[in-house]
Amino acid sequence: MERLRGALAGDGLTYEDMVDLNDAVVQCLDDSRVDAFVVSPIEIAPGLLMPQFGARPAAGGSEEEALSLISVCFFEYIGYAQQFYENQPNSADQQIAAFEEARPDVLACLKEHGVELDDRASNDEVYQAVNQDIADNGQLPDFEPCYQGGYPSGS
Repeated sequence: MERLRGALAGDGLTYEDMVDLNDAVVQCLDDSRVDAFVVSPIEIAPGLLMPQFGARPAAGGSEEEALSLISVCFFEYIGYAQQFYENQPNSADQQIAAFEEARPDVLACLKEHGVELDDRASNDEVYQAVNQDIADNGQLPDFEPCYQGGYPSGS
């Protein structure tokens, strides 16, 4: 909770902070006799990793009890911090940077899909075109979206 207070006061949260909080969830679950473990992080948006954990009922424990304890430990240590981490300004900056890096490939992909955009289109316009392309063609067999990531606001 102290890290979240610090983050709200302007310190922000780093990936390393999130790893520590994820480890705290695992420790909380282990202390509660739930079999918990760290798993590989996931990329929640381009350029933004989130640590992950897994858990299962310990020998002789019920799934219902384990799920209840998972919820308690998750929200006590990392739940709200995850929401802050995903939406803090430096996370948005990482997402924008990842989009900027991918932008030439996204524009080329859109062109292959028959979507013409000016090279000077804003990031929002490009992202809207990606979403429209998905809406128009996402049901087609073998369709691959031109971009899969967080919304690159701030363009």
